Amino acid sequence: MEGLVLKDFLGKAFAVGQRIVYPGRASSSLWMNAAVIEAVDEDKKALVVKPYLGGWRVSTSGAAKSVKLTALERVVVVEG
Repeated sequence: MEGLVLKDFLGKAFAVGQRIVYPGRASSSLWMNAAVIEAVDEDKKALVVKPYLGGWRVSTSGAAKSVKLTALERVVVVEG
């Protein structure tokens, strides 16, 4: 779709380099993941993000891998 602008839960447009948070869940454990946007795929309505290891929650499973987010109604831009 031409002219489609992807927005977060609060209506702010996504852009490369912004810091975002989104919910994570495993069984009954809930947490907020922090990430930095690497790419905005408007055709597939998705974000490609890299987990943000400089702050809130740090992965202990090795190097941070890029993640593709498609549930954009759960994402909030916190910086940028």
